[in-house]
Amino acid sequence: MCPAPGVPCRPYCGDSMLVGGEECDDRNRVSGDGCSRSCRVERPVDAVCGDGVVAVPEDCDDGSLANDGHYGGCNADCTYAAYCGDGVANGDEPCDAWPNATEYGSADGCTEACQPAGYCGDGSIDALHGESCDNGPEHGGPCNNCHLYVGP
Repeated sequence: MCPAPGVPCRPYCGDSMLVGGEECDDRNRVSGDGCSRSCRVERPVDAVCGDGVVAVPEDCDDGSLANDGHYGGCNADCTYAAYCGDGVANGDEPCDAWPNATEYGSADGCTEACQPAGYCGDGSIDALHGESCDNGPEHGGPCNNCHLYVGP
């Protein structure tokens, strides 16, 4: 997943690709089926929340001192804390529509990086999507539907 231009990409657990430190990625992001929600192989051992080892039924386990509920980490009960992609806008996220993320086209769209998606009428020219102008909600004048009108 690449959060924004110029920001390094990072592995995304749930895309069916083994990237970075992922041990498995079965795309369903469900624990208890051999591949945990954090893309770690679930080992048939007794789960000890706080030992730093993800075991069934834990979703994650960063260790007893790190299971503090910080954004993107683990809660004290070894469940996921809030993160971009959990479907709930929390922390500094303006939106979180994963897995129904959109990159462009809708005023209520949300990107995979939990940022508002661009659209015609947002006041920002998006040349990658064919906009030559964008005067925000004011449609008309020389800028019509985000395309510069050049008269006869």
